[in-house]
Amino acid sequence: MLTVDERAKKKEGFDLADALCKALGWFFPLLAKMGVSSAEELVFRKYPLVCPYCRKAPHDDWACKQVRGTEATLDHNAVRNAFQQNWDKRPVGLDAWRAMFQQIYPRNVNDGPRSVIGG
Repeated sequence: MLTVDERAKKKEGFDLADALCKALGWFFPLLAKMGVSSAEELVFRKYPLVCPYCRKAPHDDWACKQVRGTEATLDHNAVRNAFQQNWDKRPVGLDAWRAMFQQIYPRNVNDGPRSVIGG
């Protein structure tokens, strides 16, 4: 539902805010069922003010395209260290989270299309 607007699909009565609320309505109970006590910590653990693959902000696009997300290419210890070092600097509020992702993955008007969800 969240990609309908981006892909110019027509859907009767579609409202992006309703779709987002519906998605989050499924997401948060799923997190609770899996024992996740903090969505904030979960997201920040993956994105601790830096790209998890190159560990830079802004990220190094060329280096990140070489990474496939496996143990051999993703240094989990380095990401954990960045999480611990940056925890006190984590964003507070939705605007601050948006700004953090903009700092990690800057976008400009000339960028090509990207996924609505994937950034």
